[in-house]
Amino acid sequence: SKYTRDSIVAKYKTIDTAERKKRDIIKIFSEMIFKGVTLTSLDIDEKMFKAQFSCENAQVAKRIESLAKKNKLDTSAISGSNDLKIEGAL
Repeated sequence: SKYTRDSIVAKYKTIDTAERKKRDIIKIFSEMIFKGVTLTSLDIDEKMFKAQFSCENAQVAKRIESLAKKNKLDTSAISGSNDLKIEGAL
């Protein structure tokens, strides 16, 4: 019945929203992996996410940074290497 469906939807709506955000972040990160880029670490919990990318050279790092900026993600370069750290809140 409609009452039962509405009850189920209301019960799982917050869980679905949180999981959808996690899936969207993973999809964005998967688009950032191409030749010359390695995802060295990925940490996702209920409130935030952190990822570290190892880039072959500065040009590749710049491309990753522009992709992150396009998706409105915060990036920071790790000194002494071409690695990038991307983090944010879900």
